[in-house]
Amino acid sequence: MPLNVNKTLRKAQSLARKGDIAGARSLYEQVLDKFPANKAAAQGLAGLGSAPPPSSREEQQQLQLALQDLVRLFNAGHSRRALEQAQRLVPRFPREPVLYNLMGAAHTELQQYEAAIEAYEQAIALQPDYAEAYSNLGAACNDIGRHEAAIHAYSRAIKLEPNFHEAHNNLGNVYRDCGRLEDSLASYQRAIELKPDFAAAHNNLG
Repeated sequence: MPLNVNKTLRKAQSLARKGDIAGARSLYEQVLDKFPANKAAAQGLAGLGSAPPPSSREEQQQLQLALQDLVRLFNAGHSRRALEQAQRLVPRFPREPVLYNLMGAAHTELQQYEAAIEAYEQAIALQPDYAEAYSNLGAACNDIGRHEAAIHAYSRAIKLEPNFHEAHNNLGNVYRDCGRLEDSLASYQRAIELKPDFAAAHNNLG
């Protein structure tokens, strides 16, 4: 069956947003195997970051399994369990940025915004090009009314990953809340340019 490039790229982006870095990496590599010049796949793969891997192959496999388990727990709505499990993993994998990003997401779901911000900032400290963590940081800051910090975080995410349509849309929401309507409109329109069927951005435009 021929590879559907656009569908595969969308799936990879979705997995990366959810913290399934191994799954996203596999899909990007599938595209690049068939189409080595595909810029979107190359950029997506690069955007997964370059944090130092665990010291052995066995540890790396254990980490990926642990992260996948955390993602499953989080997606099933078990944010507290996911957080507790992630916290137990930190002493073993203290330099894994995805782990801190998932902790931040769990804290956010539990409305523990200051803890979420701290976790996202730790993820970014470990991996300064982590666009997803910047975007999540923007959401947490916006949730507690820190609009300028949210704008900065979303803008950084977009600079790192210009095709990050969700970040453009969310930045538009912050601009709207701040009364910057022209900037808001431009952000929504850019999100739609990147993903024409993006319902949230269409709804925000009215």
